[in-house]
Amino acid sequence: MSGGITAIAAILMCGVIRRTEQEAPMSISLQGGCLCGAVRYTLTAKPHYVYFCHCRDCQKESGSPFVTDMNVDRSALRITGPLTRYTRTGDSGKSIHRNFCTICGTTLLTEFDVDPDHVSIKACSLDDPSGLEPDRHLFSIRILPWLRLDDELTRYERDC
Repeated sequence: MSGGITAIAAILMCGVIRRTEQEAPMSISLQGGCLCGAVRYTLTAKPHYVYFCHCRDCQKESGSPFVTDMNVDRSALRITGPLTRYTRTGDSGKSIHRNFCTICGTTLLTEFDVDPDHVSIKACSLDDPSGLEPDRHLFSIRILPWLRLDDELTRYERDC
């Protein structure tokens, strides 16, 4: 290979880009979208972390025992397409906004008034989420008793 870059084998794991050798910084571009394709997004920076959330709102939103989300800088998100927002008051007393495709209903991102500089993106809405590696569980006090987890990830009773 030329230009001093000996490997392009950068993989996304645990929200961190890891390179096989020291090389020039790479810009990141991760794409994803909703089920019907009407809403598309690009992330221009890596996620800070990838997590499982077991809070009751996420359980109801997804119809499953937890969601898998990526915490990202709001400024790194470019999103297009028709979104509708559902807002509730969170434990902090501030609003939580869930944004979903107006056409197919896929929930794509959550915004928290308590943390306006970041958003949470549904990890499996990425075109290829296979390189992600979640590193924590949030709201572990809400893990359903019939769900068996033995992953040894850090567990926070509420949010981190």
